[in-house]
Amino acid sequence: MKKLWAPIIIGFSVSIGIFIGLILDFPNVDFKTSRSSVNKRKVEQILSFINREYVNQVDTDSLLDLTISDLLYRLDPHSTYIPLDEVASNDESIRGSFDGIGIEFRIFKDTLTVVQVIPEGPSAKAGLKAGDRILFADGIPLFGEDISSTDIIQNLKGKRGTEVELELLTAIQKEKSFLKIKRDKVPLKSVRVSFLLDSATAYIKLDRFAETSGEEIKNALASSMKEGARRFVLDLRDNPGGLLFAANEISDEFLEQGSLIVYTKDRQGRLDSSFATKNGLAENLPLIILVNEGSASASEIVAAAIQDNDRGLIIGRRTFGKGLVQEEIELGDGSRVRLTTQTYYTPSGRSIQKPFEDYDHASKAPFMNLDSNTDSVFYSKGGRELKGGGGVNPDKMVAFDTSLVMARLYEISLLENLNNQAFSFVDQNRLQFDTLSIEEFYAAFELDKAAIEVILEDAVDIYSDSNPAVQKVIRNRMKAFIGMAAYGDEAFFKYYLMDDSTVKTAMEAFKDFNHYLIP
Repeated sequence: MKKLWAPIIIGFSVSIGIFIGLILDFPNVDFKTSRSSVNKRKVEQILSFINREYVNQVDTDSLLDLTISDLLYRLDPHSTYIPLDEVASNDESIRGSFDGIGIEFRIFKDTLTVVQVIPEGPSAKAGLKAGDRILFADGIPLFGEDISSTDIIQNLKGKRGTEVELELLTAIQKEKSFLKIKRDKVPLKSVRVSFLLDSATAYIKLDRFAETSGEEIKNALASSMKEGARRFVLDLRDNPGGLLFAANEISDEFLEQGSLIVYTKDRQGRLDSSFATKNGLAENLPLIILVNEGSASASEIVAAAIQDNDRGLIIGRRTFGKGLVQEEIELGDGSRVRLTTQTYYTPSGRSIQKPFEDYDHASKAPFMNLDSNTDSVFYSKGGRELKGGGGVNPDKMVAFDTSLVMARLYEISLLENLNNQAFSFVDQNRLQFDTLSIEEFYAAFELDKAAIEVILEDAVDIYSDSNPAVQKVIRNRMKAFIGMAAYGDEAFFKYYLMDDSTVKTAMEAFKDFNHYLIP
């Protein structure tokens, strides 16, 4: 019986020891040195005991990582541990760039296949093309049943200025060739696409909030306005958030100087407020923000700032409900702890944090006292009634699309992966798309019966049995995936959004925009 309980007692002891150690290392917390020494020795003793006596060989570093992760999870769902081997990718996502050759790829039929070459990147300058197969990198094979994305990234990424020699099978000629590429800085764009939906309406899709996001939004606004945009749709659906200062920068482009964007409160009750500080590019132009249950954190800060200041409309579905701010702390070995240190509030005083028990993983988070003000009523700058707690409630709700069209698309998705099928179709007709400009694709490309049968394959009967209206939407969806495989994200979204009910609702709402902002 003692042997049965020993591992449990040891694991618990390690958790407690590490927890105390983290507290002792955290800024602004004062504990006696003697207590610190005792607990550090306790952790060392436990690890030594495990290494020396435990019945099986144990990797104590992995054990510590798991213990720290479990400890932080028990604080709240957003306090997390970032192991050393994940720090670099985490930093790249926040920084908005990485050092590499600059391609988007997929493993297609056990071979690394270039999907897109990032414009102005190292690969584009060297002449790499979409559809090219990369067989070897510095003699290391990048094909086969066991090849993984991790293997590929490790061999293609590297220090800026270093060279990698690639052996290729070219997309169109199907000839082997060699190409040397010098690695360089490659941007990780957070603005996925930006284009005009019509002659006056710009659509901007933001995927995350990184260091470069504010500047990217500013550039997208300026470019759209040069093309004639006089109103904007900012799509924050499924945007999980990111940096707080990026949310402030983006909000600032739409709010007049002096407008409150957000304020935070720490455990001592200290407040820190952020205000619009300059003349934004789009302060006086109509704005609609699209959100859904996947819009969280920084996305909710922007949406709430626009809503509370009566600056624009929020359309879609209720957001996730994350009203907490995390601070990242570097540990001695280079790993990181991301710890919840503040609660944020919208300009009207709302906390949009939902109860932790409403999360999918239902953490009780016993250490945190949340004031989510779920039942409270707040008011916008102009006097509109707003609800607190559990996310940002849209000004105009768009429910899940349960129409016959979506039902048919769902049936097809169960039988076929349209993304894969479309990529295969483009790959087999690479010469056609290489000579067809993106403008010609928009204007003239049509799927004939043979192409539809190839792409839908096992699901072609669902298409054939559908009415013309449903068939049109299915064709648009196929064109969207073909466009992405051949030309990139913009071609995908231009077709995909044709049948997007939330975008359609936004376009209708522009017709009576000011009506929604009057209490």
